[in-house]
Amino acid sequence: MSNPSPLSCHYLRDTYGNLTAVPAGGLSTSFSGARSGQVFLDVQWVNRTNLNGLLFLATPRSDVYSGVDAANKNLAITAFTTAVAGFIISAAISLFITRPLRTLKLMMEEARQYRFEAVKDENFLTKRSYLAEMASMQDSFAHMLSQPDASAAYVAVAGAAQPSGGVMGRSVRLL
Repeated sequence: MSNPSPLSCHYLRDTYGNLTAVPAGGLSTSFSGARSGQVFLDVQWVNRTNLNGLLFLATPRSDVYSGVDAANKNLAITAFTTAVAGFIISAAISLFITRPLRTLKLMMEEARQYRFEAVKDENFLTKRSYLAEMASMQDSFAHMLSQPDASAAYVAVAGAAQPSGGVMGRSVRLL
């Protein structure tokens, strides 16, 4: 940045016509120049021993706010990075939890329609979840399907069940 003192004099001359026209009470203002950026300007008349003088302090904005601007930039980068990382982690955890549920759901739908060979052909019986509860459910379901007469027993029970009276006055609905 160029020296703010001559730029401040040019600003005051352009604004007030001449330096003696600056208000007697002084002023605090800021201006921007093409080469200088934003500059804070404080001007005060000083009278010492009957000698009037114009005292001004010109401070470039970048000198005052450079730390704040850098912190804001770092904060924006950190917030964006945290948001992206959060999205990636939540997507990974979502897949980690929902994929085993989807696999078990497909296995159950195939078995529900008596397509036990499709369950075995799709290799559903060997896929296991990393979650202990899901893996236990998958083990139990795979064990049920691997029994040689499980499908025949299921068909026999499902075909023989009649939803008439139910159990203890309640109707029973089989899947």
